[in-house]
Amino acid sequence: MRLKCLFLLFFAAISSFAFSQGNSTEAFPTMNVTGVIKTKVEYATATDQVRFSVRNALLNFRGNVAPLVSYHTQLELNDNGRFHVLNLTGTITPTQNLSISFGQLYIPLLDPYITNPAMAMFANHAFIQHLVRNRDIGLLTTYRLNAGNVPIELDAGVFNANTINAPTWNSVDSLSLFFRVNFGAMTGFRSSVKVYNHPSAARGVHHFFYGATARYEASNWRVDSEVLWRSDRHNSDLNMFTSYIQGAYTHPINSRLFNAIVPAFRWDTLSQSQFSGVDVNRFTVGLGFTLTDMPWVNSSIIRFDYEWFVVNNQLNDFFRTPDMDSNKFTIELALNF
Repeated sequence: MRLKCLFLLFFAAISSFAFSQGNSTEAFPTMNVTGVIKTKVEYATATDQVRFSVRNALLNFRGNVAPLVSYHTQLELNDNGRFHVLNLTGTITPTQNLSISFGQLYIPLLDPYITNPAMAMFANHAFIQHLVRNRDIGLLTTYRLNAGNVPIELDAGVFNANTINAPTWNSVDSLSLFFRVNFGAMTGFRSSVKVYNHPSAARGVHHFFYGATARYEASNWRVDSEVLWRSDRHNSDLNMFTSYIQGAYTHPINSRLFNAIVPAFRWDTLSQSQFSGVDVNRFTVGLGFTLTDMPWVNSSIIRFDYEWFVVNNQLNDFFRTPDMDSNKFTIELALNF
């Protein structure tokens, strides 16, 4: 509790100082504060139980300390009652095409529109999010170029191969390595291929990931798809393969409270081998009502979701309690500010 209070007082002091600099573009440091609060109620049909929860309470602090030097800090105020510092990152942009990020940061093996609570289509996580640890301490470089009319983005990173807030000494050959290539912009068609070697001696695991994505986004609809294979180098019985395809469409409505209606659908799968058939299918349908006139992909929203499981082979190591693979009704309020 004392640590939480110190962090909040620290950022309040910095925020006050930054905002006191006025609107001059030459004044540094700058600061932009954003956040998200997601709270929901769920009903699990298999257990006939109800759960209220605050899924996320995030604060983001972004800004520049110089024209080519920026920072990002992200705080999770309530992760099942715990306080976490998620991001502590400094970024140097020496050229228009190159950025170098250093510190505790998000590893972009999964795209933000899947993992970022402010951009999610559904109240529940996709299976793919449970296979990956998305943050570590290390170095990430991004280089952007164009091949004709196609923008290309290259990401490469090296990390401690441990968890957040936990630096460890490692031999050079036991560090985590990440590489990804993106083709296309966020609007229109975009695809990527990526690999991630995670030999974590501190956690006693060695996972190797490889996958690919394809998506298309227009002004009022989008479709995302992805496949990801996780190879467990210590125990092949723990290999996992997952995939998803999801889409949403937004339609403006005339209401004092709501700005648009957003129907959405997702089908995701989970298997212990990509060759032996699908062990678990899950179909999620949602209906959302946006509360703000922000771009619909990150608007504040109230959503009503139903997820339906079709289990061909029980994966007890993944679904450890009966409610985890139960069909569910969910009502979620997500506020982005």
